[in-house]
Amino acid sequence: MSVANAKTDIVNLAFDIIKTENINDVEVPGDDKAAVVADRWYDDLRQTALEGFPWVFASTRKAIPLNATAPDFGFDDAYVLPADYISLSFIKYWDYPLSKWNYMIENGNLYIDNGGAESLDIGYVFDQTEVTKFSPSFKIYFAYCIAEKIVFKLTGNVALQKRVQDGKKVAQVEAKANNGKVNPPVAYRQSKLLQGRRLYGGSRTTGLYTGQNGRT
Repeated sequence: MSVANAKTDIVNLAFDIIKTENINDVEVPGDDKAAVVADRWYDDLRQTALEGFPWVFASTRKAIPLNATAPDFGFDDAYVLPADYISLSFIKYWDYPLSKWNYMIENGNLYIDNGGAESLDIGYVFDQTEVTKFSPSFKIYFAYCIAEKIVFKLTGNVALQKRVQDGKKVAQVEAKANNGKVNPPVAYRQSKLLQGRRLYGGSRTTGLYTGQNGRT
């Protein structure tokens, strides 16, 4: 059984979608126009696809350190985001919505009022580069992402471009649905008891929006 295990494999899946000849190595494209174009788009599209959803294979959690330089105004504390950070999934509690926190992300930092604690627990999507870690359905979705961006450049076929766009929508839905089977969506419920425990349980009072000031 042959599965996509490398960058070139993903690109060749995209070429299959747009009915273009496969390549030998996208990372050493040489004079191959198709390989050069695909290599130019690959990593930006990979990060874009990762950014759009909390994929299981690209999710992790970490205690991020307090920045010695506090924000000039607006927040008391700044925490340094990891170098491989793509998007935020949760702060402190995996089952608590981000919309309930008062925070901002600026210039590689997460700003929040956290009582000057030395670290802040977060969950985030990281810059996953290992193709062998991608889920099977994400590989197909990602291949469609590449195909959508390069199809007109390589073929000039508008009708084919439209078909690829339609295929990408289907692949995206399937990939997200399969991801959801592994980590089902959390139904956030407004429990006054749980809210109170988090609001008044020691240092957990910091950083939260309450009442009418909550995010929407």
